Amino acid sequence: MQSATRLFSFLFLCFAISAPGQNKPAVLVDQAPPPSDRFPASWYAGPSDKIFRLTVDKNAPYTATVVQTEKCQCKGKIVTHSTSTLEARDSSGRTHYEMEGEASLNPQGEWVHQRTITVSDPVSHCEFRWVEPVVGTQRPTALVNCLPRRLRYINQNFWAFEWVHFSVEEPKDKDPSILSEPLGKRMFGGVEAEGLRRTVTYTIAERPDEIQKGVTETWYSPDLKEKVWERRDNSGSQSTESNHALMQLTNIKRTEPDPKLFYPPKGYEIQPGKFAGPF
Repeated sequence: MQSATRLFSFLFLCFAISAPGQNKPAVLVDQAPPPSDRFPASWYAGPSDKIFRLTVDKNAPYTATVVQTEKCQCKGKIVTHSTSTLEARDSSGRTHYEMEGEASLNPQGEWVHQRTITVSDPVSHCEFRWVEPVVGTQRPTALVNCLPRRLRYINQNFWAFEWVHFSVEEPKDKDPSILSEPLGKRMFGGVEAEGLRRTVTYTIAERPDEIQKGVTETWYSPDLKEKVWERRDNSGSQSTESNHALMQLTNIKRTEPDPKLFYPPKGYEIQPGKFAGPF
């Protein structure tokens, strides 16, 4: 079973957009620092008038451990899979997220789980991706992808946007199969968060007579600017099969992270290149 990932919502560089409509969000302009040995000019894309959506959350540094657990009751068997990874953000908005991958043999013949690290750096307008630890004969390599040094963008926190949409702006009579319920406030390791339960009732083509229900309980912290706890439950009214997933931030520290988290480790060859994600 593959572990669910938070990366889809945390990639700092998302996609180019046009911004029609009357209530257009503010378009910001940012200039990256001059090229250097760490960020050479050859990495950057050429000038562009595109408007990008970014998530740049400044002045909210933290380091935390993300614990994700998935439980599936499938074909009479219960399968559980858990991962524990690191994530961090500094005061300038740089982020470090990890995703556990498949196990590989190291030179000592031991099985180790590799992690894919994604670092988004809104200061340099670049994003890095690499794998740790290096096993076998793999060459330590990190990919880098940079937007133009002069950047036009809309700053939009994914979770804050979704939170307003689901809890406030979503019409109550839009779809009777969708129910949103505010859960008030709660503390998670010294961080205050606001809760929302969303229940979706539906059917699937394979079993049209069976009612499926998906329940998602999410706790988002406006202060931390992150989702700190989420549980997803999916089950059918006539089926013994079900899926459950739990994500929680633990060991939350509201201090400045180690700067080394936001650049590939020493010894890694950094190669410009496209990779799956925002570009």
